[in-house]
Amino acid sequence: MKEMERIVKGFFFRNMFISMFFLVVGLIMFFCPTMSATFMSYIFGTLLIANGVYPEIVSIVVPFALGIWFIISGMLKFEIARIVNKIGEKGWGVLIVTSIFTIFAGVFMFMSPKLANVAIVTFSGVFLVFYSLSDIINYIYLRNKYSKLVKYFK
Repeated sequence: MKEMERIVKGFFFRNMFISMFFLVVGLIMFFCPTMSATFMSYIFGTLLIANGVYPEIVSIVVPFALGIWFIISGMLKFEIARIVNKIGEKGWGVLIVTSIFTIFAGVFMFMSPKLANVAIVTFSGVFLVFYSLSDIINYIYLRNKYSKLVKYFK
């Protein structure tokens, strides 16, 4: 049991840290889209050229990858909300709403890769901010329900 608690606490800490990082990155992308697009182009362009891929693909690959990630993450959040509902906890509706918005953000990013690079970065920033805030809300909520979730998975 102590080992499980240590693992779960580590999971919550790592995910909260990642969410905070994405929140900061999303805000930077939103408020400085041109600089962010240029920076991302240099980083991804260098990596892609080193691997034989042309930099123009970056503006298509990034929203596809983020879109898929958000869709999968939203689906996992939706399932967690269903589990929270099954164990009889209140507030699971908030988790449902955040999961639906995360899925919507992913679908939008996946469906619109041909927008101008600056627009993609701006929208990515907005969605990263939302994704991060959604994760932070979920982690705070689930951390408060930790003991009941542990009993559920026994």
